[in-house]
Amino acid sequence: MRLVLIYLSILCLNIFSASNIYAHPGTREISPLIEVKGTAKEFFESDLAYLNFTITSLADNAASANKINESESKELFLKLKTLGVAEKDLELRNYRVIEKKEYNHKTRKSELLGFEAKKFLKAKVKKLNNLDEISALLSSSSYTELDSIHYDLENREQAKLSTYQKATRNAVNKAKAIVSELKEVKLGKIQLIKDSDTQFISPQRSLKHSPRVFAMASEANISNESDSIPQNEIEIHSEVFMSFELEDK
Repeated sequence: MRLVLIYLSILCLNIFSASNIYAHPGTREISPLIEVKGTAKEFFESDLAYLNFTITSLADNAASANKINESESKELFLKLKTLGVAEKDLELRNYRVIEKKEYNHKTRKSELLGFEAKKFLKAKVKKLNNLDEISALLSSSSYTELDSIHYDLENREQAKLSTYQKATRNAVNKAKAIVSELKEVKLGKIQLIKDSDTQFISPQRSLKHSPRVFAMASEANISNESDSIPQNEIEIHSEVFMSFELEDK
């Protein structure tokens, strides 16, 4: 009796499965598609700048180097505040105290000169009209070094959306132009919209090993294109992939 029940259960299962598979024997006709890529490039005037700089202090011992660095930092922060850079816009990237040594060619040994405290900071500058003066301040001080300047946008997402919209229009126009040459079909419904990574190209300049051009320019009113701050335009590239159905006319 148990074997009969097992057999009937298996038979019912097979019938149920077969009905799921063959309930809709007809196949759906697949509409032809056209796939296009839309591209866009826009330029936006930056409204932010990030300045990476270093505060370096040298003393006979580590404690003194720390103390001097703290004092010099406070002095610099007050000057930056008058130029529109608040303390909350200063980010501490790194801080270290190391031995400062120099190789003596006569004795062929490294000699200890003292201890060096280095504070690595990033300043967010919102008032770009003060950028030249801020750069000159960081370049002219005996204990600071301006490493790099990087331009950016306060609202990146808004700029990105604008470029995506242009890329989408470009894709639609491209699809229309292609289909307009075909006599039998017209552009149908959108089947797929897919965006790719947006590329931000920001002007950036490393000043680590450059002369202190900002201090020189502010003192002597020197204008040199190769030494000036780069143009503050942000270039944004976007791509959009779209698929459309093709319908009979």
